[in-house]
Amino acid sequence: MLLLDQRGTRASITRTTAANPALLSFTGACTGSDAAEAVYMNFTIDGTTVLGSTNGIIMSQPNVSEYMNCSLVAMSSDLTAGSHTFKFQWARASGTGTLTMVCGTTNACQFWVAEVTD
Repeated sequence: MLLLDQRGTRASITRTTAANPALLSFTGACTGSDAAEAVYMNFTIDGTTVLGSTNGIIMSQPNVSEYMNCSLVAMSSDLTAGSHTFKFQWARASGTGTLTMVCGTTNACQFWVAEVTD
């Protein structure tokens, strides 16, 4: 499974951190054209996945075209001091239907990163 980067405004965030972990969050909704649609979600930091595997976590939609919560929060391990690029990634789990991340003018999505300090 190849997860794709979220596109559009704030699809990636670059920030300079000290040697601390980062808290990452994506808040949004998604919908699919198949029953029991499932979506994988993960974050990357400098191209390395945060949630331990390529696929990250999976969310499932019980009914066709029903909106589901496609939100995710994760904390990284300690980063090296310096500049880092953070991305949110997602993909449909299987099948041939259409999966849509619902982010637009009437349905807001948020992607943010905060450095965690003592």
